[in-house]
Amino acid sequence: MDCLFIPFWHVTLNHMYNNDADFIFPSRVIQDLKDQKGDLWRELVESVLDQDQESFEHLAFVYLMAKLNNCQTCNADSFRALKGCKECSLQTLRRTDYSDKKLLKEFENSLKQIQDFIGNQIESEKIK
Repeated sequence: MDCLFIPFWHVTLNHMYNNDADFIFPSRVIQDLKDQKGDLWRELVESVLDQDQESFEHLAFVYLMAKLNNCQTCNADSFRALKGCKECSLQTLRRTDYSDKKLLKEFENSLKQIQDFIGNQIESEKIK
C-alpha cells in the first residue's frame, strides 16, 4: 500500500491561502464529482455518498482521489492548493484518460488496500 493512508483526511490547513485546501482529498468534495464522467462513475459516486464516512467504501474513494490528485505532493504554495481541492479534483477528472471502467477498477484496488490495511491493524491489535 502506498504510504498515504492518513486518518485525518478532513483536517483543513488553516494557513493555506485558500479555504478549500486540505491535507488530503476532503469528503465534502465527493458530491461535486458525480457528473464528471460517465454512468459507471456516477453510480460509484452515488453509492459512496450513501455510505458512512468511516465505511471501507468511503475511505477507498478518498484514497483513490488522493492518489489521482497526487495530494501527497500538494503544499500551501502549490498551484493546486491555490485553486482548492474541489477545482483540483474536477480538473484531474477532466484531464484523466481513465475510462469509467478503469476508474472503477482503481477504486476496487483502493478498497482492497484499505481492507487489507485495516485488517492488518486489527490483527496486530489482537496479537498484543
